[in-house]
Amino acid sequence: DGGFYSAEDADSEGKEGNFYCWTETELKTVLGESEFTLTKRYFGITANGNFEDHSDPDPLKNQNVLSIVNSNLTEDELKTLLNYVIDRHYPSFKNSQNKSIDLLKIILDKQIDLVVNWMRVGFIHGVMNTDNMSISCETIDYGPCAFMDYYDPKTVFSSIDVAGRYCYGNQPAILVWNLSKLAEALIPLIDDDEQKSIEKLTEVLQAVMPSFEKYFYSEMGEKLGIDPINQKNINLVKDYLKILDSDSIDFTLSFRDLSKILNKTKSIEDSVFKNSGDFKKWTEDWMIKIITEKTNLKDITKKMDLTNPSYIPRNHIIEDALENAVNGDMNLINEILELYKKPFDENEHTETFKKPSETNTPFVTFCGT
Repeated sequence: DGGFYSAEDADSEGKEGNFYCWTETELKTVLGESEFTLTKRYFGITANGNFEDHSDPDPLKNQNVLSIVNSNLTEDELKTLLNYVIDRHYPSFKNSQNKSIDLLKIILDKQIDLVVNWMRVGFIHGVMNTDNMSISCETIDYGPCAFMDYYDPKTVFSSIDVAGRYCYGNQPAILVWNLSKLAEALIPLIDDDEQKSIEKLTEVLQAVMPSFEKYFYSEMGEKLGIDPINQKNINLVKDYLKILDSDSIDFTLSFRDLSKILNKTKSIEDSVFKNSGDFKKWTEDWMIKIITEKTNLKDITKKMDLTNPSYIPRNHIIEDALENAVNGDMNLINEILELYKKPFDENEHTETFKKPSETNTPFVTFCGT
């Protein structure tokens, strides 16, 4: 990851643009006497998330090109590792005739599901390096993680993520990158012909963004009480997120208020949308969609409230609880632990835990958070 620079970091010749590929001399400077093998294999990622194979690109001209450095594992060692992973985590296809492809496919699907489930509740992992992703597709190594208050795709909390590489809205792109790195490691096990291996893996990777969008808009549709997901509903989701972004509306509270507006227990004027000029028009389109689907409104609002948490671990609350605990008072820690066991159950006596911080001070997390 250290070999890539953002446009903001372009401070020397050869480092303009989004990506920069290290030269052999630079690699030796960084890796010292460590053994490594340079290859001429590259995957290029196009703007829409598709993959292309490049046999020998000029990294200074094609900003979307990602170079590859080989693993030091022998093919036999790689096979041993592959078989261990399958036996331990995915035994259902240990007799597969194409274990490597099947492994990549199931990890692709499970990782997409994982990241979508982060994003549907505003969770930002914070440090999505490939070494912080698990082959079992569980959330691990999330030291600088935090939950987003006001919706902004550029939200980032980690002190070391100065360029926003792992910001909320960039998590799908990093997912694509990480899966491509896993695919590269599997190249020797796919086919004796390296080019055929790359073609087969590329075909699998082409499914990442379409699958992610399917998962993401399906989850977001549930949060808005609409189903099934089609292009009209996708546009409704996109327009909703634009409103949250442009009007700096709290992500979590917005969905809970939306269900209250639907069942008429709260007016727009009393909700988080009260200062939004575009929300009323959006609700008209949203209501038409719900009425068209002929679903019972009580059922919709109940389903929405079981999908959208009322409480998330808000940063300022966690900080207060930790500070109290350091000073010997565990009451707040114990209270929020109980609260977060049932995040969908709204309680009028815990109203203060629903609200975002009243200060505009940027919240910063660290790898030890």
